[in-house]
Amino acid sequence: MSISVTENNNDAQCPALLISAMAGTFGAIAFGLANFNKQLNVAGVLANCTAGDAHAQMLRESLPDNIKWFGALHHNEKIALPERHLGILSADEISDLEEKLNIASNMLENSGLSQLSSLSSTRFHATPEQKQPVSTLKNIRIGIAHDAAFCFCYQANLDLLEALGAELIFFSPIHDNGLPEIDSLYLPGGYPELHLQVLHKNTTMRSAIKQHYNQGRPLIAECGGLLYLMDSITDTQGNCEQMTGILSGDAMLQKRLVNLSMQSMELPEGEIRGHSFHHSLISTPLKTTLMTTPDGKYGSEESVFRDKRLLASYMHLYMPSTPLAASRIFTP
Repeated sequence: MSISVTENNNDAQCPALLISAMAGTFGAIAFGLANFNKQLNVAGVLANCTAGDAHAQMLRESLPDNIKWFGALHHNEKIALPERHLGILSADEISDLEEKLNIASNMLENSGLSQLSSLSSTRFHATPEQKQPVSTLKNIRIGIAHDAAFCFCYQANLDLLEALGAELIFFSPIHDNGLPEIDSLYLPGGYPELHLQVLHKNTTMRSAIKQHYNQGRPLIAECGGLLYLMDSITDTQGNCEQMTGILSGDAMLQKRLVNLSMQSMELPEGEIRGHSFHHSLISTPLKTTLMTTPDGKYGSEESVFRDKRLLASYMHLYMPSTPLAASRIFTP
């Protein structure tokens, strides 16, 4: 899997719909995308955020004859989604999300997207039937941090862990006083930098996580989870708070993207694939156990820290890439 939309589209061999929000260069960009890569099957273009009917008509007239027009969506503040670093706000933070989706759905229904059904159907090669995972984590209770500070987790990871027999116990490092009764601990990514004070003030939770680590139990931390394990986190405004202190060093948020890439991690338990996407750096005296391998020419490698049963890095693990390795890192 690549971070390139075009490469993924070519691999799937399906028609591509271009969505563009421009003015005078609209037709030129559409022409360039349709002709630059001959493998890309451009079905047509949908104009986005147009100022009105006159703007939409101008864009339509700028298109080459061989590029199909699928209509226009006029600018509408009612469907705008609030953003911050690392993307839009999570769904549970947008109170009127359902209303926004309904409005957007009606707009799309009244556009030319209904013409998509006239395109030739896409056929995918069937993947070999997957064997049912062996219940290697049967009766293992895995505590998973899940709240506003830790909200980045592949659903496929959770599905896999359950399929392997694990019992998933969700908890909140923000609101709960301590860990539930668990065997293994999973700290996924998120926005700990937006909740520095409450994470710092929850001393009983920080102590419980450190005790879990000291007892030699499995602890897997990704990106924001890694930051939470450091001595401290400093945000872009210079606010600094102490965290769990399991890993010596400090995490510092940056105003620009630090890394974005597909990654792989070669562990004794097996190779696991995933991705990196973060706006922070860490400064630590700790010796790196190993480095991840970025996929292709994009991005840079990431440090991986292992001690006792701890596995921590910036890389978000995609556990279905190697179920056996995932099972091994969570097994007490």
